[in-house]
Amino acid sequence: MKSSRWWADVVSAVSLSGFLVMGASVSSSASAADHYGRAAAVRQARPDTLAPAAPSPIGPPAQPGDGQTGPGEPRPCRGLVPYPIPAAYRSYYFCGDWRLGPRRLPTRGPVGAIVKGYDRLGGLTAVEFLDRWWNPAADSGQGDWRYPPDDGFAHNAQGTVIAAPLMLHANQNLMLDRFGAEAGRFLAPAGTTYGLRALPPSSLNTIDPRYPYDYHLYRLAKDVTVCAGPQAPAFEQPGTGTQYVTSSSFCPSIPRTSVADLVNNGTLVRLKTTYPSRS
Repeated sequence: MKSSRWWADVVSAVSLSGFLVMGASVSSSASAADHYGRAAAVRQARPDTLAPAAPSPIGPPAQPGDGQTGPGEPRPCRGLVPYPIPAAYRSYYFCGDWRLGPRRLPTRGPVGAIVKGYDRLGGLTAVEFLDRWWNPAADSGQGDWRYPPDDGFAHNAQGTVIAAPLMLHANQNLMLDRFGAEAGRFLAPAGTTYGLRALPPSSLNTIDPRYPYDYHLYRLAKDVTVCAGPQAPAFEQPGTGTQYVTSSSFCPSIPRTSVADLVNNGTLVRLKTTYPSRS
C-alpha cells in the first residue's frame, strides 16, 4: 500500500472498532507500495473524528529514555521535529513520531520474542536515523523510507543478487510470518528476529487491532514455490535473515502473487496470536 494510505487505514480501523491499539507492518524490501505500506498520509486524516481509547500496554511501563517527549525528553529524541500528526496520537510513538514505531514494545507473545534486544535507532539519534533512512521527497512529498533495492535481497561479493526459487513443502510443518498487510509479497520463517528482517521501526505500528504490531502468522497448508534469499542490511539492522518473496523479478518463473492470494487459495492458513497480560 502507498504511504499515502497509512493514516487513512488508521482512521478506518478506529471507525470500525471504536478503539485503537497503536503498536503492529511487513517483511523485506521491494517497492514501498507493494510490501511495506507503512508511511503516513496525515493530510488525509480527520483528527476531529478520532477519539481513541488509551491502549492497554503490552510490556513494561514506559521508562526514562523510551522516547517520551516533553521537558524530560531523552537524548535520542532531542532536536527532532516529529512528523505532523494529531497531538492525541503522539504519546503512542517513540519520540512522538510514528516513523519510529510504538513507544512501548512487547515483552511477551510472539512479537516480544522477535523484538528482544532490538535497538530501533541502531545507536543513532532520531534525527540522525531519519536523515539517513527517511526520504522526505518520496511519495509526492509526503515522504517514505529509503528501502534497500532489489526486493531487499542481499548481494554477493560480485554484486549479484542472492535469490533463487525454493519449494516449501506443507509436510514439513512450516510456519511463516510477516509484518504488514496481506497485499504484500514478503514472508519469513516464523520467529525471525526483527534485526535479521531489517525493517523500519514503523513496521511495528498497529493498523488493524486484530493484528497487534501488524504481525501476521501462518501455517503452510499447501506446497508453494517462493523466491528465497537473505535480507540485505538496512535501517541500522544487520539483515541476513531469510526472506520468502511470493513473486519477484529475480525468480521470473514464479507467477505474480501476493500473501493474500496464498491465504485465499488455502496455501497459507492464518493463526491467531496472543499476548499475555502482565501479572
